[in-house]
Amino acid sequence: MQGGAAIGYPVAVKPNRQDRQVGISIDIQNDSDLVTAFDNAVKYGSDVLIEEMLTGMNYRVLVFDGAIISALAREHAHVVGDGENTIAALVNRANHDPRRGLVNDTPLFTIELNAEAEANLVALGYSKDTVPDDGEHVILRYFPSISRGGTAQDVTDDIHPEVCEAMLLGGIILAVGLKINGMLQREQ
Repeated sequence: MQGGAAIGYPVAVKPNRQDRQVGISIDIQNDSDLVTAFDNAVKYGSDVLIEEMLTGMNYRVLVFDGAIISALAREHAHVVGDGENTIAALVNRANHDPRRGLVNDTPLFTIELNAEAEANLVALGYSKDTVPDDGEHVILRYFPSISRGGTAQDVTDDIHPEVCEAMLLGGIILAVGLKINGMLQREQ
């Protein structure tokens, strides 16, 4: 398998026909992790995509009939340190937000300190018992998704006109006849 070496690390690996981040591995940095990520993705479908991993803010944009009608800046599941509480206590505090829950009828999902979150903490040199500095953002998940404990903020009115034009793909959406489309755009 030469996907990562051909594209250049880091890469993202995902099954071609899945949603809700099922089978996705991101920030793959080497051939060994690429094989593991590929084996994970192929469990969910025989077609697997290996893509360049871009960093920066993540936006979800809804286009209807050639116009951007909604844009959300999506943030990773994270906590902000206060210099006194552990990461586990900060997660517990965040989960007491009445907007968070385990079902689809709440606007935000709970933040889970599961194996993925703990692996991210280990990569940062932390554990759930670490007390982060006051104001320090500690990312628990690297895929910015509400269903994985992340948040989203409406930025529709803040998009620069040139960025709007780029997001509309220079008329490509209209050229193929789509009236409604959702897309992700990463800020470099």
